[in-house]
Amino acid sequence: MRELSETEGILLDRLDELENRLLAFERALVNNGDWRTLVHGLFRDTHNLKSAFSMAGYDILGRVAHGLESLLDRYRSGKAMPDAISTNRMLEATDFARSALSLGSDTLEEDSESYNEVLANLERAGHANSEESTPGGVDQEQPSLEIAFPLDSTEMGKLKAAVSEKLQPYILEKLVDSAMAEDQLSSLPVFDAVREAGSCIAWRIKKDASGGAVLSILFASITTRDELSFILFDPFYPVDVVARLIQPESKAVDSHIPRILIVDDDPVAIMILQHYLALYGRVDTALSGQEAIDKFRSAIGTESYDVVFLDIMMPGIDGQTVLRAIRGMEEDAGVLVGEGCRVVMASAISDFTAISTSFRDLCDAYIVKPFDREAVVGAIAKFGFSPIHIDASRVLPRL
Repeated sequence: MRELSETEGILLDRLDELENRLLAFERALVNNGDWRTLVHGLFRDTHNLKSAFSMAGYDILGRVAHGLESLLDRYRSGKAMPDAISTNRMLEATDFARSALSLGSDTLEEDSESYNEVLANLERAGHANSEESTPGGVDQEQPSLEIAFPLDSTEMGKLKAAVSEKLQPYILEKLVDSAMAEDQLSSLPVFDAVREAGSCIAWRIKKDASGGAVLSILFASITTRDELSFILFDPFYPVDVVARLIQPESKAVDSHIPRILIVDDDPVAIMILQHYLALYGRVDTALSGQEAIDKFRSAIGTESYDVVFLDIMMPGIDGQTVLRAIRGMEEDAGVLVGEGCRVVMASAISDFTAISTSFRDLCDAYIVKPFDREAVVGAIAKFGFSPIHIDASRVLPRL
């Protein structure tokens, strides 16, 4: 085997990373996981790889990467739906690029059968399961997807009002820095664009497998999809809200009673949080990092915790270490990034380093002590949880 140049070695490493993320994307499709969160990171990585090929002078491989990028763009904008066949086509394209680099890019020919076959397969995959693939070539409306996150009662009210006014609900998705704090996210210019296009109903942030995060904004607009494309420069797609609207509001979130774990070495802080959170689920407590890790390990996979409120400054094992342990246990249990428990860091530390480190380690929110009910309830409401209403006649004996 010939010796690779330094540039070829770097490009092969990037191809390996892209292939690993494609395999994670494939697993999410097979297991009905959150492939939409992953597709934005894949699009970014493929775009960067295309640029790297072009700068290194590998124009043919740059065109292969462009074919991949175009296919992923159709998926992230909702113009087509991925399946097992299309994922195989993308993996075949990375195999082709890897083989070409290993053999020497100067052996590539633009009219080679394998090169043309790879591009043709990517093109076909982009138009399978799409709005253009209907019989006779008749254009159809872009298929609507479901809203991928729960809504609280206030958000459901906004959604019902928008539908009653004949507005079309959409989801806009934007790849953002996972280290950004909530106030930074909410001040992004994309929210101004959404407000120009219509009314913002709800938004959520979800981490992807590559360490980035996807901001999802649910909004409604009377403006047509074509006209919106001149206002919004991030991918967006219409969503089907019928299933949400015909269900009672109490069904908008999971029907099971959430499990909440409070971790703090200060009994007073635990008592305050218990008081605030008692209406939101079953509350457990831990006075040390080790106790928290033990409780989380015993619960995962059976009655896993839905939310963890985690102090940073604790003797022995601190909160940052507990956070990393929680994400490690979820990874070992096969829980995809972004689909595990919600972790709220609750600390007196308010400096940027502590906050950015927490989000880098995949926490979901950060509140600063001394906190009040509004801060705590606001954090848990962002995840779609609302107070539990219990029918006393079903749990108390009749006299």
